[in-house]
Amino acid sequence: METFEMIKSRKAVRQYTGQITDEQLNNILLAANAGAVGLGKFED
Repeated sequence: METFEMIKSRKAVRQYTGQITDEQLNNILLAANAGAVGLGKFED
């Protein structure tokens, strides 16, 4: 497996107890969208 493929396939799995509400999820997504984006540059 090539290094890049190995990096892309890596996953961190954690176990969480309980659930969040739709409102909490919405607040998390709003915060993520408000974060800095590195001068607006997007690299693939």
